[in-house]
Amino acid sequence: MKKDQITMPLTHADDWRDYLSLDRLVTRSGVAKRDLIKLVIKELVDNALDVFDRCDLGINGDNGFYVQDYGSGIDLLDENIAYLFSVGRKTYTTKGIRYPQRGAFGRGLRVVTGVVYCYGASLFVSTLGRKLSLKPDGSQTTYEVIGDYNGPGTRIEISFPDRVSEKDLEWGE
Repeated sequence: MKKDQITMPLTHADDWRDYLSLDRLVTRSGVAKRDLIKLVIKELVDNALDVFDRCDLGINGDNGFYVQDYGSGIDLLDENIAYLFSVGRKTYTTKGIRYPQRGAFGRGLRVVTGVVYCYGASLFVSTLGRKLSLKPDGSQTTYEVIGDYNGPGTRIEISFPDRVSEKDLEWGE
């Protein structure tokens, strides 16, 4: 049975509009524009490692990459998965207690979604039997179920209009 709501402690809030502009995204994330894709990879790998002690990271076609974890999957309704990947959501984190040495501001998926939005990229989340196409649109993210998923855990795939290189994976490795 899927959970019908997200219940995590609120620890920080900031302006979601900062994640829809490359200039403000650079300021908010603290990394140069040339490193935003690397930061996205790092954030997704961090999240994957939060749920399982290993994950896979690789190039997916010419323009994309994937991060695959081996946890139990994201046990949420599809609309709540889309909400997790919305820049307009309140920022939550569960890492403050579990991983106090890492980030723990709840902004990682906001950065991921902001980069997808700003670069016109495609975002896919595969978990618990289905593959979702997520489309960031302003403060919200819409979703469409586009297929089945028979793999383990959760797989996040992002495809960009431009080529992604093996060198971009360095921050995740």
